[in-house]
Amino acid sequence: MKTWRKFYFGGALARFVERQLKADVEALVRFYRTRHYADVNIQYTVARRPELRSLTIFIDVDEGPLYQVVFEGNRQVSDATLTKKL
Repeated sequence: MKTWRKFYFGGALARFVERQLKADVEALVRFYRTRHYADVNIQYTVARRPELRSLTIFIDVDEGPLYQVVFEGNRQVSDATLTKKL
């Protein structure tokens, strides 16, 4: 996650950009879906503490069930091609 690296590992304070956090969450959703967690749900909450000039990001990941897809009877298209289209 770019947001995580920027704020935690960067070693310097940076300005929080919520649209970057949203992009990171969307990337996490894509990551889980490519691993057959089609029903993944990721929510986040930002707790701001202006008096300390800090914030905490809480990320809740509900993976949902792991789906296994098996193709049967297909003779025209390879399983690999069909898997890419999932």
